[in-house]
Amino acid sequence: MAALWTQPQIIGEIDKAGRPRPDTASVEPLRIPADTAIVAIGPGIESRGLEESGIKIQRGGNVAANTSTQIPDMEGVFAGGDCVTGPDTVIRAIAAGKAAAANIDDYLGFSHEIKGTSQCPQPGARESSPMAA
Repeated sequence: MAALWTQPQIIGEIDKAGRPRPDTASVEPLRIPADTAIVAIGPGIESRGLEESGIKIQRGGNVAANTSTQIPDMEGVFAGGDCVTGPDTVIRAIAAGKAAAANIDDYLGFSHEIKGTSQCPQPGARESSPMAA
């Protein structure tokens, strides 16, 4: 059986570029058991392992998923984001993640409301902007 080991992180000291550096939280790592662990970093897809697991890969190398994000003929397997659409925007990847989360929730027999907690700032011209004049 595969597993994902996680080590919680906290925001650390600010570096020379003014960005906070991650720091390890003072809690024990957590092991999350799984049948399969798939690394999903970046827009590229390494499909061989997916194909070996029975996931259909379309022409062009993308995962075949239906509009509900479920993999056809694979009970309880869902996909979304760049592995289905190919490289796209972060906004579309987030939307695909929300769609998959809602469909997985429904598949598991729930109907949780997915709420966004982010607040978008109001648009406005900055004084230093050349368009502000």
